[in-house]
Amino acid sequence: MLCKDIPSWIYRLLNVEESWGAELQTLEGHSGRITSVAFSPNNQLLESLCYNKTIKLWDPKTGELRQTFKGYSVVFSPNSQLLAYRFDGKIMLWDITTGKLQQILGGHYDRSAFVAFSPKSQLLASFYLYGDTIKLWDSMTGDLQRTLEHRSVRSMAFSPSSQLLATGNYSSIKLWDLTTGKLQHILEGHSYRVESVAFSPDSQLLASGSFGMVKLWDLATGKLQLTLKGLSHLDPTTVTGELPQTLEGHSASVQSVVISPNSQLLASGANDKTIKLWNPTTGELQQTLMDNSDWIESVAFSPNS
Repeated sequence: MLCKDIPSWIYRLLNVEESWGAELQTLEGHSGRITSVAFSPNNQLLESLCYNKTIKLWDPKTGELRQTFKGYSVVFSPNSQLLAYRFDGKIMLWDITTGKLQQILGGHYDRSAFVAFSPKSQLLASFYLYGDTIKLWDSMTGDLQRTLEHRSVRSMAFSPSSQLLATGNYSSIKLWDLTTGKLQHILEGHSYRVESVAFSPDSQLLASGSFGMVKLWDLATGKLQLTLKGLSHLDPTTVTGELPQTLEGHSASVQSVVISPNSQLLASGANDKTIKLWNPTTGELQQTLMDNSDWIESVAFSPNS
């Protein structure tokens, strides 16, 4: 029987797309540019941060909005029990289970503070944009444990083992031994400010994002291993062949880099409105995801990659 022979009140042809993309779900609710997204380690929550100081917590399975509050610079604790964020010049520690404020950490006040939890300890690191210090806190007691010095800090990340902390500024990256508090390596090679740093799951590699490029460093030697570079920005060292490898990449500033939990992919998001997925071993570009709506300021993998 042909479709035209069936009464409209019995049958209606659905408008189905001919092809399907990789997008699983769209979460809507923010009224401004989204600057950060992150899954909780237990995969039960998704955090999104808007430019207008609004933080939203979502159920990633159903898309349901769980909670909305004001703040900046959001990060989950490794056990998914705490949420750290900046508000009114201080760092707030929020208990996700009870929905109550647990600790308030001072020391940054009117500056733009950024925070990160160590994966395997109670440490919480914080710095303010363009500041000269990184503060290490006990997230349970709120006590200041240590202060590290690095001029004009732009980015930071703990190693998965919690033994190292990487901090990036305008042109260099410092690696700190958290047991002793001493500087272990200084990685130099970027010509522009380092906007993002991320360790591989085995703590053997460090990825760093800057203007139009991503660099991969061997942490055992402190040497540059790979450079993923944009086409429109020429680095003189590429011409001389001093870099191990240079490939096509972003055409604008790289705002976020992250290595997948299974170490099989490196994702980079940039102001050219693209997310690129790379093979971190060979440097081969695997896929490019386009978002024509705005710059890409944050990328994140789910815990199962």
